[in-house]
Amino acid sequence: MNKTTREKISDGLKRAYQLGERDIFNPNPKMVVPSKKDLMALHFGKQMSGRQMAEYYSVTQTQIRRWMDERGMIPRSRKEAKSGRPPIGEKNWNWKGDDVSYQALHTWVRKYKGTPKKCEHCGRVDKKKYEWANIDHSYKRNLDDWIRLCTSCHRKFDKK
Repeated sequence: MNKTTREKISDGLKRAYQLGERDIFNPNPKMVVPSKKDLMALHFGKQMSGRQMAEYYSVTQTQIRRWMDERGMIPRSRKEAKSGRPPIGEKNWNWKGDDVSYQALHTWVRKYKGTPKKCEHCGRVDKKKYEWANIDHSYKRNLDDWIRLCTSCHRKFDKK
């Protein structure tokens, strides 16, 4: 670029700033600043890399890292990114902790404790269906707070 072209561009930008058509603090007013939810959906949900997200928003990878840092997000490790799967458990962006639905909590217990095959109350193993029952009825993510019961014992246990 020659000197006259640079001067023309410089003069044009000076006029734009003076007229208020450009903001000194945001030189790219068309740039959309995404929310944490949007960034998480792309990075963890759609498994986009930093480079892909930068192309998506037409910014640099450094800007993507800044946005993630500002929002307290921890990017996926290279190992997680190569596996193609989102992180499991508390590291997952969609983790809700104890603020989870009744059904999701029972699914979580079944995943870690297995399907019950014996009633811990009556000791029967010939029933058709066994269920996990929460001992203190608080429904928290504590695997020691669950017992195996047959359906009839579970109903009696819940009435107490």
